[in-house]
Amino acid sequence: MKFFFIQILISIAILQSNVVSSQQCGMNEVFAECSSHCEATCGMDEHAPCILSCGPPKCQCANGFRRDPVSNQCVPPEQCSSRVARAAPMSCGMNEVFVECSSKCEGTCSNQNPTCVTACGPPACQCAKGYVRAPMSGDCIKPKECNAPPKPECGQNAMYVECSTRCEATCEDQTPACNRMCGPPKCQCLQGFVKDLSTGECILPRKCKKQSEQECDKNEELVKCSTACEPSCAEKNPVCVKKCGPPKCQCKEGFFRNAVGHCVKPKRC
Repeated sequence: MKFFFIQILISIAILQSNVVSSQQCGMNEVFAECSSHCEATCGMDEHAPCILSCGPPKCQCANGFRRDPVSNQCVPPEQCSSRVARAAPMSCGMNEVFVECSSKCEGTCSNQNPTCVTACGPPACQCAKGYVRAPMSGDCIKPKECNAPPKPECGQNAMYVECSTRCEATCEDQTPACNRMCGPPKCQCLQGFVKDLSTGECILPRKCKKQSEQECDKNEELVKCSTACEPSCAEKNPVCVKKCGPPKCQCKEGFFRNAVGHCVKPKRC
């Protein structure tokens, strides 16, 4: 009998609580024991992701209504346009996209896959899929570029290439036979230009000196049977076919060609 009486009291208390809670809600609101973390509001993307867990009990807009942030009232969606202007898409940078529901923890070089709640942040430009935010420049880059060293500045008529040719055209051999294997990333002459090994510059073929006019530079020697893959600071032991190239100046034994075309000792590379 005592247990039955207690149950009745609990039921009455719950009923009174619900009645009181409902009476405290405003027009077009309902009391929710398990409130939503992302109540529908004017200007909000209705397809935006949301945390699927209970918030504290409170009054929220009834189904079909949205919260007007200006008056804090629940209004029909068609009344939103005159009250709250949606954020105009801004001009985003390279590899960025404009999102209405931004992430509060965008991927960065130091944390490419952050654990984050799915609640919406304000409309903003964020990195496109497959890109992360670089800490220093603020640019959106590929993850593999995060730890990459800065690209060197190349000289005139040259460009930096990730997959270099192992047999770059030179004044001495303007059409070298070469395999298609990638060499290390470095500066190489643009198409239509050849490297003058005496200066390290990229010039037009017609500006090359004739062999009879050529004098070898310091630490170089004239080689009648030249190699197509001269050892360099970037690649000290290149794999190469044993085939004679035309006579030309090449580094003496124990020296290596550096990025500016000079032959230097390994410790000077």
